[in-house]
Amino acid sequence: MVPVSFSLDDKHDSMIISGANAGGKTVVLKTAGLLSLMALSGLPVPARRAQVPFFTSVLADIGDHQSLAANLSTFTSHVANISRMIEVCRAPALVLLDEVGTGTDPEEGSALGVAVVDHFRKVCGANVMATTHYSGLKVYAANEEAVLNASVEFDEKTLRPTYRLLVGVAGSSSGLEIARRFGISDEIIGAAAANVNDSLLQATEYLRRIKRESEQAATLRQALEEERAAVAEKFASLEKEADKKEAQRQTSFQAALEKIVRDFERRSQELLATIQDRSERLKLERETQRRVAELKREAQRAASTSRGREPSAAPTSTSSRPVRVVREGQVVTGSRATRTSLKVSAQDLSEPEHAQYVAAPARNIAVGDHVRLSSFGSVGIVDSVKGDEAEVRVKSLRFREKLENLELVEEITPVKRQSGRFAKLRPTSYTAQLSTSDENIRSELNVIGQRADEAVDAVDKFLDAASLGGLSQLRIVHGHGTGALRRAIAELLKDHPHVARFAAAPQDQGGSGATVVELRQ
Repeated sequence: MVPVSFSLDDKHDSMIISGANAGGKTVVLKTAGLLSLMALSGLPVPARRAQVPFFTSVLADIGDHQSLAANLSTFTSHVANISRMIEVCRAPALVLLDEVGTGTDPEEGSALGVAVVDHFRKVCGANVMATTHYSGLKVYAANEEAVLNASVEFDEKTLRPTYRLLVGVAGSSSGLEIARRFGISDEIIGAAAANVNDSLLQATEYLRRIKRESEQAATLRQALEEERAAVAEKFASLEKEADKKEAQRQTSFQAALEKIVRDFERRSQELLATIQDRSERLKLERETQRRVAELKREAQRAASTSRGREPSAAPTSTSSRPVRVVREGQVVTGSRATRTSLKVSAQDLSEPEHAQYVAAPARNIAVGDHVRLSSFGSVGIVDSVKGDEAEVRVKSLRFREKLENLELVEEITPVKRQSGRFAKLRPTSYTAQLSTSDENIRSELNVIGQRADEAVDAVDKFLDAASLGGLSQLRIVHGHGTGALRRAIAELLKDHPHVARFAAAPQDQGGSGATVVELRQ
């Protein structure tokens, strides 16, 4: 038993079956018609899978109906039957034609067969299955897109049919081989072969070659399908491995990035602390110099007052003017007040003694309270309180801490503090030598060619020295250039304690390449 499988649908509504005699062409027609009638009758269909339309009519012209009584030959019996089928055909229909156009001249029979099949397809709208040995019907199937060529397989080595249906390939009739198989002598077969014209031989050989190529294509298609499945499986495995490696790379990259960010934040905090310490130190040095300048001016005013009230004092000179020093509200007299210089000891400007703290009575923490940070153990001052957090200043550093991590403390060790206007100065050791000589004091400073930070530092010292020397007006030469020096110096002068006002120099004194400064008196 050899199963038959085929499909007719909207794209391919008809099939022309060719091939060797006794190869199973008529069996295919009878199988299609019988199984369709079984399905329409509600009987189980002997097929692995079947889909049958609700045909209105199933029409067949199979077998030879010749009759002497009815005056019917082979050809006329076929024509009469087909004529009746055309009359009763109603779509959807299944039309089965066995050896359509046979029994007459091959050329005319082939043309009639093509016309009949085409009429059932296009006019009646039927699914048509026809068997033939005519080349005209094979060519018709090859040229019509909606018509399939099919053939029954014939084993040329054993000269026996296999009864397999090959869809898509036309077959040769192999009439001479079939005749040899059924006992016709080789002499007769040879004579017949000699009478076959060249075009028929070429067509037969062409059909055989098409059949071989079709078999090779089917084998190759199967091999390619198996290879495709293997490649797809391998690709899926590689893709899974690549996803795994990518996930590992992402994890490593994230870890490295987090480490770099932590190192950057740590270094930034260290650098910020360094900058804050340096800024605090510069502010302290500047405040010290300003206080010393004020001390100098106070000493000069005291000297002037002394000269006005003590006419018997020594003659006024630039090297030995009497100076009255006021310390803690008392006038210091004696030889120390008449020297040519005034010394401020380290004791006057020393840093307050280190304070000690103990826990204070419990109450709400407020701005200005001393608190101890439980995380560091350091004592700082509360600058602000927001919600359940407070900002605490410990020397030059600021911390934001939860109130629950702060302990309220109070100072128990008396802190030695200086009264008067020098109480805020905190150098650990400092001696100011205030000379009344003006021989080293300059009224002009040239910073052309210096970097901005170097120039600002030089101008700051220059202002302190000029204020100590009692000068009232200065000139700072910074040049034109890109204007960076001029802007940096202007930023310093804007908030400097010694400066009363400043402006660009007149054109005859340098114009915008210099700045004239007026000091406070």
